[in-house]
Amino acid sequence: MKVVDNKLVFTFTVGDRLGSGELIRGFNNRYKYYYAGHGTNEIRERIIETKNGQFLMLAGRNSLAVKHIRAHIEDEAYDVIIPEGEFYLTVTPIKKQSWISLQEWFCITKEIKK
Repeated sequence: MKVVDNKLVFTFTVGDRLGSGELIRGFNNRYKYYYAGHGTNEIRERIIETKNGQFLMLAGRNSLAVKHIRAHIEDEAYDVIIPEGEFYLTVTPIKKQSWISLQEWFCITKEIKK
């Protein structure tokens, strides 16, 4: 779980499926549901919009011992260090992007630990 500006980002499992979600802090300083999703992919990726900018959220099950992910978003590349452990959750600030489909502009390459 990580707090980024006015959002709380978290991961969860449903059986063997990995999920991620967001809670947003309201005017009363309490968090409320904003987003959640899960699936069969090893990596969950999402662009998080906060009051102070945009962030790349990467979460996953680290069964392949990935130590580094390079994410390409539009014309920018972001190198993200993946912490050791069974699961990981990282949040990286990114340049402001136009909103287009994730499939069209998001590419991930990963490096396996040796």
